[in-house]
Amino acid sequence: MQGGPAPTAEDEARARACVGYKKIELIPPDRVEFHSPCMRLDLGSIGKGYAVDRMAEILRAGEWSARTSMR
Repeated sequence: MQGGPAPTAEDEARARACVGYKKIELIPPDRVEFHSPCMRLDLGSIGKGYAVDRMAEILRAGEWSARTSMR
């Protein structure tokens, strides 16, 4: 895998300051509060996980085959 230069110790320290479960507060019944100005939540993985789970269901049920995809 190629990429840019390795992060410096300062870059790593800055990144570590942004993350951590202790900087997330769950407030019942349905709120989440971040106690870090640089923390974000990315929900993209939820959609991808759903798509993979759904495709696994379709394949297990035999609802898909190479022949049905060629129609």
